[in-house]
Amino acid sequence: MNRPRPPWHPVPLAELAMLIGLVGVIAGMLGQDPRWVVGGLVLLVAGVTELALREHLAGGKSHVLLLAFVPTAALHLVLVVIAPFRLIGPGALGFDLLLFGGFAWLLRRVHGVLVPAGQDDTETLEGDAADKRPGVLSIGDQR
Repeated sequence: MNRPRPPWHPVPLAELAMLIGLVGVIAGMLGQDPRWVVGGLVLLVAGVTELALREHLAGGKSHVLLLAFVPTAALHLVLVVIAPFRLIGPGALGFDLLLFGGFAWLLRRVHGVLVPAGQDDTETLEGDAADKRPGVLSIGDQR
């Protein structure tokens, strides 16, 4: 499987966000501080969403359900918790299902939209060129 390179390659920002988010969630749970838990979850969601969206748009794995859930959950949070009016009950569920379906439809249409013809700007998950040294085997190598 190939993973598309981000514009900030070789700095692993998404992976660092996930790591820092995980540390924040664990620290918040151990210290019983909900601010750290929420901050860590925000970083985790941001890192996972960025990686999933990059793979999805590059034509790799299709992450339609995950990517449709994130904006639906964010809008639900705004409309149910933060907004001055509260959308609750079956109306909220119906609204969420419509949003989720709309986002899923849109994401299915844009799957692989960033694959330029004849260009391969990807790296393999088995490793970059550094792992092609003599005597170093990557997963899937048959030497």
